[in-house]
Amino acid sequence: MSAELFLQEFERIADAPDLLAQLRRFVLDLSVRGRLVEQIPSEGSGTDVLALARSACERSRGRLSGPADIRSSRQLVEPYDLPSTWIWARFGDIARFSAGRTPSRNDLDFWDSGGYPWVSIADMPDGDQVMATKETVSPKAKELVFKVDPEPVGTMIMSFKLTIGKIARLGVAAYHNEAIVSITPWVRTLDPFLFLVLPERARRGATKGAVKGATLNRESLGDLLVPLPPLAEQHRIVAKVDELMSLCDRLEAVQKEREVVRARLRAASLHRLTPSDGGAKPAATDVRFFLDSSPRLITKPEHIASVRQTILDLAVRGQLVRQDPADEPVEHLIERIHSLGPSVLRHGRRTVPIVPAFEVPSTWQWVQLGTIAEIVMGQSPPGSSYNKTGEGVPLINGPVEFTAGPFGLTKVNQYTTSPTSLCRKGDLLLCVRGSTTGRTNIAAFDACIGRGVAAVRPILCEPYVRLFIWLQRDSLIAMGRGIAFPSISRDQIAHIAVPLPPPAEQTRIVAKVDELTVLCDQLEAALASAQDWRARLLEAVLHEALEGGAVPNPVGMGTAV
Repeated sequence: MSAELFLQEFERIADAPDLLAQLRRFVLDLSVRGRLVEQIPSEGSGTDVLALARSACERSRGRLSGPADIRSSRQLVEPYDLPSTWIWARFGDIARFSAGRTPSRNDLDFWDSGGYPWVSIADMPDGDQVMATKETVSPKAKELVFKVDPEPVGTMIMSFKLTIGKIARLGVAAYHNEAIVSITPWVRTLDPFLFLVLPERARRGATKGAVKGATLNRESLGDLLVPLPPLAEQHRIVAKVDELMSLCDRLEAVQKEREVVRARLRAASLHRLTPSDGGAKPAATDVRFFLDSSPRLITKPEHIASVRQTILDLAVRGQLVRQDPADEPVEHLIERIHSLGPSVLRHGRRTVPIVPAFEVPSTWQWVQLGTIAEIVMGQSPPGSSYNKTGEGVPLINGPVEFTAGPFGLTKVNQYTTSPTSLCRKGDLLLCVRGSTTGRTNIAAFDACIGRGVAAVRPILCEPYVRLFIWLQRDSLIAMGRGIAFPSISRDQIAHIAVPLPPPAEQTRIVAKVDELTVLCDQLEAALASAQDWRARLLEAVLHEALEGGAVPNPVGMGTAV
């Protein structure tokens, strides 16, 4: 790989998704293709190594055994070209491997005696040492099940079922289960190189379907094709990979430190936008400045999510737009709402004092949701009236129809010819039963609502109250009562405390939130475009290093953000 090329392009690809994972894969790809270190003809060839392995096998067992015996006559199809001093060899020709066992779970005398560590795939730190296991087996299991001593410290083990190619070394003498093989190369000096290349080759091996996932069998495992360089070159490859992986580790540490700094800057900027110490209120332009000048700080979608949350938080605290003393007082709005009478508003059956969650401007007033909104609890229609043919009234029966936010519920799966509780177009819908209790949406049409849904219909202040309820989604989820089956009651909804601004300020707040939401959408689109651009540029840089030629500018992407 050209160091000059990588350094030249690094600044543009530094924030590419999965940069370090791709770099590590790239280093390993170079290593197994003979592109990482130069070939030296005087070091011999892979054929010499294979001959040594066969000779060692014959001395050990008196004959070639296992898959090598059965499959050695099958035609070898080379996956890709190798240097002239390398060869492709079958794994079964160069190493001995054996699967483990799992003692019967019905015999408790086999287990958890503290006798011998027993390795499962979950115990294996990929590419590292197994120093401890969750379970141990007893001397009885050693005698009756395994019938051999544990595999010694330093033994290479690899999963060949389910998580194929996960590899580790034993840091303690241990047994292992039947999804793992212990591996001993016929030529011991092959061990470091095999540890490097086997995972990638195993994941590309022929697999057969298994009950819980893919698996290699003994035959396909023995038939795995492994690129085999001369021994001296293997040692140089392993040393170079260790060197480059160490550089990747250092780069990862630098990236983590950079992300820590970015996180601190983001937190400081957002804190400035949402002062909690009673200081001066931030201007709306501060939010715009943050959004417009933060591409270096906002590098992930979750960062934008925190900005959206901050905008909503500003909105309901009276810190997003100015207060105008000339606005009609909020008390007049509340009087008009109450003048509509109890036939419109459905209040809670019991009185609960209002506990303000935070301070609001003096022109605002805390009220309970049940005093400014009608609350309609869903009631499921008779089961015989359900259909999916479009006959009758659309039925919103629960969370299956909901999206993750208030984007407008526009599609249902069921209809009913006997509607019960009805919601109207524009109503705020709230899941009140089950695992998705607290999820919200907006009805895009009149519909029947089942008992897993409530409709909240704010009176004279709909857009603002919708914003507030959306901001409270986490609190609504936590409000769900019951361990096995969470739910929210009508009274709980009615007693939600709402900070209510004057009508004119509500209008300004909603307009400003809409404006800033558009900016967030633009920033999110720019971030997605930049991530795609960086990913394609990284792919181009790595492709150039593997295949040669100029690095193309990713088509249609222009300059990175």
